[in-house]
This record gives sequence, C-alpha cells and structure tokens, in this order.
Amino acid sequence: MFLPDVNIWLAASWNGHSNHSEAAKWLNEAKSSIYFCRITQLAFLRLVTHPSIMGPDALSRSKAWSAYKSIHSDSRIGFLEEPDSIESFFESLSNRRDKSHRLWTDDYLAAFAKAANLKLVTFDKALLRRYPGITISIS
Repeated sequence: MFLPDVNIWLAASWNGHSNHSEAAKWLNEAKSSIYFCRITQLAFLRLVTHPSIMGPDALSRSKAWSAYKSIHSDSRIGFLEEPDSIESFFESLSNRRDKSHRLWTDDYLAAFAKAANLKLVTFDKALLRRYPGITISIS
C-alpha cells in the first residue's frame, strides 16, 4: 500500500510535468491500494491552481476539485484519515536539534506512512535519503 508524495500526484495527473510518463505509468501499473492524506490532498489542490507551477495549465479551484475527484474515482485510490498512532511517529522523526523549517511536512508524511504501514512514494531524493525503509522511488 502506498502514500504518494504530492510530486507523484502532480506528475501523474499533468501532461506538462517532466516526470509525467514515469508517474502515470507507475500509477497505472500499481497493483496495491494508493492513498491521499489531507496534506497530499491540500498540496495537490494548491499546486494545480498555482500559475507559477502550472503556467497556462493552472486550474480554477473548481476544476482542481474535479481533477482530484477524477483521480480519486479509481477504485485503487482512497483517502486515509490520520492514524491514531501518528503523534509518536511524528515527534520521533521531527524532534531534532536542527532549525530546518522545511522538514515539517516531510516528517509528517513519513510519520503518516509509518503509522499507517504504507510506503511513501516520491521523486524527492532527499526524502528518500532521510527516511530509508519508509520511502521508495519510482525512478
């Protein structure tokens, strides 16, 4: 079972993404359940409406919801609420002495995947290095 990072969802759904073919192929061939969580859902909706990312392909907010619902209509794709045990995993991954403000969401997604017994799927090489055993790459 998989929890794709938003970079996978965006690439799979947008033909203009540099990793579209690879992400779409992975998504189409996945034989296991694939999940959104609230963070990946919100990130997807935000990014597909962002003109700096999508350029002329940026969607209206209503079309963003339609795009999300289209992906979610696949019977393999679901939405998971936050697992009960996430808090301890999140704290153990994020309670560090560094001052990196950019790692909170990564730590949360890794904790979510660990608590829900999922593999976090990403193109992000730093995420793969930071959370070995929790993350996988499709590239």
